[in-house]
Amino acid sequence: MNDHQSTLPDPQRILAAVVFSDAVGFSARMAADEERTLGLVERDLLLMRQICEEKQGQVLKSTGDGLLMYFDNALQAVACALEIQKKLTNQSKSLSDEDVLNHRIGIHLGNVYLKDNDIMGNGVNIAARLQTQAEPGGICLSKTVYDEVKKTLSVKATYLGLRELKNISEAFPVYQILLESPRTRLRSPAPPLRQDYRNRQVLLDKVSHYWIEGVLETSLQRRVALELGLDSRDDLLDRPWSLLWRSQDTSDLLPPETRAIAKFDDLGASRSLLILGAPGSGKTTTLLEIARELIERAKYDVNLAIPVIFNLSSCPGKRQTIAAWLVDELNRKYQVRREIAKTWLQEQKLLLLLDGLDEVNPTNRESCVEAINQFYQDHGQTDLIVCSRIGDYEALQTRLQLQGAICLQPLTPEQVKQYFLNSGEDLAAIAQIIEEDSSLQELARSPLMLSIMSLAYQGMSASELQETVTPEERRQHLFDTYIQRMLVRRVADKPYQDQQTKHWLSELARQLVKDSQTVFLIEGIQRSWLSRKSHKFEYNAKLFSILGAMVGVTFSIILPNSATFFLFEIGLSSFFITTITGAVLGFVSAVCWAVFRQIFGPRVFSPLGVFSYSAVTGAIAVLLGLQATRFYEDWIIYKKSYLVFGDQEALPFLSVIYAASAILFLVVAKNPITPYNKIQWSWFWAKEKLIDGMLWGLGFGVLFGAFSMFYVFIALANHPGFSTSANPNLARFLAPFILGIPLALIVQLLGGLIAFLIGGFTGTDVDRTTKPNQGIWQALHNSLILGTAAMVILGTLAGLVGESILAGLALGIGVGFASGGIAVLKHGLLRLLLRSQNRIPWNYAHFLDYATSCIFLQKMGGGYIFSHRLLLEHFAAMKSQPGGQTK
Repeated sequence: MNDHQSTLPDPQRILAAVVFSDAVGFSARMAADEERTLGLVERDLLLMRQICEEKQGQVLKSTGDGLLMYFDNALQAVACALEIQKKLTNQSKSLSDEDVLNHRIGIHLGNVYLKDNDIMGNGVNIAARLQTQAEPGGICLSKTVYDEVKKTLSVKATYLGLRELKNISEAFPVYQILLESPRTRLRSPAPPLRQDYRNRQVLLDKVSHYWIEGVLETSLQRRVALELGLDSRDDLLDRPWSLLWRSQDTSDLLPPETRAIAKFDDLGASRSLLILGAPGSGKTTTLLEIARELIERAKYDVNLAIPVIFNLSSCPGKRQTIAAWLVDELNRKYQVRREIAKTWLQEQKLLLLLDGLDEVNPTNRESCVEAINQFYQDHGQTDLIVCSRIGDYEALQTRLQLQGAICLQPLTPEQVKQYFLNSGEDLAAIAQIIEEDSSLQELARSPLMLSIMSLAYQGMSASELQETVTPEERRQHLFDTYIQRMLVRRVADKPYQDQQTKHWLSELARQLVKDSQTVFLIEGIQRSWLSRKSHKFEYNAKLFSILGAMVGVTFSIILPNSATFFLFEIGLSSFFITTITGAVLGFVSAVCWAVFRQIFGPRVFSPLGVFSYSAVTGAIAVLLGLQATRFYEDWIIYKKSYLVFGDQEALPFLSVIYAASAILFLVVAKNPITPYNKIQWSWFWAKEKLIDGMLWGLGFGVLFGAFSMFYVFIALANHPGFSTSANPNLARFLAPFILGIPLALIVQLLGGLIAFLIGGFTGTDVDRTTKPNQGIWQALHNSLILGTAAMVILGTLAGLVGESILAGLALGIGVGFASGGIAVLKHGLLRLLLRSQNRIPWNYAHFLDYATSCIFLQKMGGGYIFSHRLLLEHFAAMKSQPGGQTK
């Protein structure tokens, strides 16, 4: 029967099953093509009416893009909903994407009032709100419905947890049935494997732990629980398909109590939304509230994309695509292996929540918007939300090509006044002053500033609040007062002086602004923190010298007579000679690099610049070695020692060795400090890296073999024994090949073995645990584990072939440094230099935890974030004075 012919008994209160349906993305599609959308809705509603009648239900009314249906019991209602979604799915298989509409359905069993072909009551409201909780193509059931049908239900119903439904006083238990739909078929055609499922859940837990528990639930704005108005600002988007012309600065105020998540859901498949607002208006809080809802949904439905929050402050613009940047961020911030991150992006399994477009370096902001638009075109099925300050966004020439945009409205004067009235005597003074102070009134309209006022001005008298005049002075005074009040709270157990705390926080804030970062990781400290050239030279000189000494030690262990490589023996141990010589070589390399960098600038990084630097370094190191030889010449003769190569014979060999070492030092110094994940063995990656290692080993083997052949040829030319042999020329020709070729093959096999060991121990797909500086501690752990394993294996092999076990031990040390030790060395050296300059405290994690307890920072996993961007900017603007003072 149809809705015009249905008749109901006289008004009465009865138990009934109420069904609400709704078309996903109806508003957006109407804006794009009104006539076509109305035809699609009419087609689907006709199908629903037919099924409702078949299942002995009644259509009471049409809501435009959906139906309100009534059934005598829950079994009939659920059977009708299942049949509707099933037939809609089958229908969609023969339609183009443009002709497919997805629908949501909500069902509740409860008491309702029946009157004049209509039903009313709380049960109807619950059914209407339930359909908003369903995924496109899904059916949401209340617990009363689920309890009625669970024994006879032929499909799986997933418990979504307690949900807050609009205008419903208490949280409501909700269940969902999700049949195959066009959207879910594109998302995931098959259940995930166990490891894939684990990776997914770990990432969901991390996003929830970092951002929801660590930021949202401790944010300053959350202290002011006031409803914010939303303004539709689609006029600020680049939507070439839209036929609707808008004048500049046009906005449409959305109905009161409209939630951002509802606006996002209304956009349908491939949703994309821009959230705008003034500084401190609650943009990030709104984004995180959306994220919390999406995370809850994704936890119970593996077909849904994984919501992940990224801060755009580090967006590189044209230097890197958004996809490549996202892979880096997933690896660095969420400890996701790059291969997994790339797969998730390619298969469009992530729902991207991008905060802080306004925090991108201004020179990169336009190109960042262009990169987001390009990414969205290339990944059309990826849902996306972007946040930005409205002023910075409006200043851009390029607009985002998203589906919808909303702008958060400031608090109304009535809301601010009511807030202070409800706060009691503690804020009585500010409530009195704000009536006459226009600058305070303007600041209080921001949820962030209102929250800071409540903390900073609590218990203060009216006279203390009347010291400033201009809005800028008022804001400065407000933040200064807030900082001081938060510090005073920790009088009993204060581990740091207040001025020192402000100094270190201002240093951190300035560095984050300089690096265009928002989230700070201790393991993320890089060489760029050293601002002065003298500091960078000191870092390079110490690092190069340490690396040179280590190279010398390795030579002395592998080749006991390796002191001869450095031109002289002076009666001291080979270990001592090579260590000192290697350290000197490192220092010379640092000096040469500083000179070349100063003279040639950025051109020094060109192949010609690097070659020139290494050649000069090698030549200077050889000259210094010759001078040292001459200085000790008399003592060497007295000790009846000798130069193995002789001065002229050694020069070519040594200059190349020194030049290669100089390049090695430079590569190690220039590469960023990379944190490490937990290791696990992988035969696949071990085999992959074995081939790569053998190729690299072959290259080095050919190099060392060639030098060995050269050395042997020169040495034999002067050896008296060969001049008396039967065929001295043939002997001199064959001997270098007999020695050099096996050496090249040995180095090739050795390179393959080392790569096999290091490559086999890969990082976990998604590391579950996170703590401050975890990446560096894990690098140390990996270095010790792999270095020890390599020592045992290579030392045993060396003993079996008749070589010194120490040679295997030395190579094991090299493996340890290559698998994390160098990162630990660079990080530790950098931390020592920064501490000596009073840029950071000794125990950085302890200090950051203290700052978190003062509500200056928020802790998210192993990282830290300032409580708000405005607070970060305030600390960054503080001027440092000698001795770590700030003002």
